[in-house]
Amino acid sequence: MLNIYGPTLSGSEGDEARLYRTTTTPAFNEATHQQVWAESLRQTGGMLTLTALDRAPGSVHNLSERMAKLALNVISKVCFGKAMRWQDEQDDIEKVPRGHEFTYAQAINKAVESNTTLFLTPKLVLSNCFFLNESNELTWADISPLKIHKKANKAFNEWQRYMLEMRDETKRRLKGTAVPEQPSLLGRPCPVHCANPH
Repeated sequence: MLNIYGPTLSGSEGDEARLYRTTTTPAFNEATHQQVWAESLRQTGGMLTLTALDRAPGSVHNLSERMAKLALNVISKVCFGKAMRWQDEQDDIEKVPRGHEFTYAQAINKAVESNTTLFLTPKLVLSNCFFLNESNELTWADISPLKIHKKANKAFNEWQRYMLEMRDETKRRLKGTAVPEQPSLLGRPCPVHCANPH
């Protein structure tokens, strides 16, 4: 259940958990904490500005949604190097890249909105498959006819595509260039002792 996006530290045990812990521990250091703090302040400022622009200033009716978005925006910047904005212009500024149906901001937000469905629904139900139509041609279709499953599957696939692209882009960058002064967690080099754990 905890591994819907792949193997995780909290969803593993034994040798696998030790390997993940050894690999991830060096990334959580003072520089990361400072980056989290700075981005948290920036995001909180954006949230408060948006709150001040609300129709009923001083009252927030969707605090849990806003706090979840704040946390997500901080994670996006610190872990993946993608700065997120609070204002609605984010989608106007960011164009949908080729090969995608959503912008990065839309993909991450829709994936989080669909988390409950993704956690509680078996992957097979959410997945797509080929089947023969009346003309005996292979056709691609969703297994589940439910809108909530289609939405969750689309969000999951889009977010996964962005994650894989960021991983591949970071690998290419690290092969040929020096590490930037404030890299994302994804872009930090692995210490020598965990580069080849076996």
